[in-house]
Amino acid sequence: MKKLTSYSKTLTGLENGEHVFAVTFTLTDGGTASATAEFSISTVATLEETCIAQNGYLLIGQAPSYDWLCENLTSSLAELALNALMPYCSSGLLTVVTDINTTYPVSVTCDFAPPPTPEESCIALGGTFASGSGFLWSCEASEPPYLAESAEAVLLAACSSGAYSASFAGVRLIQFVCLY
Repeated sequence: MKKLTSYSKTLTGLENGEHVFAVTFTLTDGGTASATAEFSISTVATLEETCIAQNGYLLIGQAPSYDWLCENLTSSLAELALNALMPYCSSGLLTVVTDINTTYPVSVTCDFAPPPTPEESCIALGGTFASGSGFLWSCEASEPPYLAESAEAVLLAACSSGAYSASFAGVRLIQFVCLY
């Protein structure tokens, strides 16, 4: 008499590595049937676990220049720390500071992506970018007829000289010119 042809078993608390699952059934006639299945477990460590594995401790969001910092590393190979931590850095911009006497890394930071160029900022705000004579660059409203809100602050941050002129229609910016 056939009862079930499939069974399931949940396995918890298993470590990384190779495992063998073995099962033996006792049949109604007293015989047995056995089977084994091999499998491996490979979990991805968290950023904090990876930092600790490099003999460091993790700081997140403590400075305006970086996303995270893994500090006080004692590994003798900075490249190992860099390779281990790279997958956790969304900007892809890692900075390694080494001890001048030992060349051991003392910190690895995941730096924020560089700020957008003036052209990227203008286009993101819905404007048309131009460079010309008499000014560094300009951003002018295209469609719709005004630039996005807060455009002046964004474009001023992109203006390396800090000198600019702006044209408004009411409270909405229609043109921003970064001057020399």
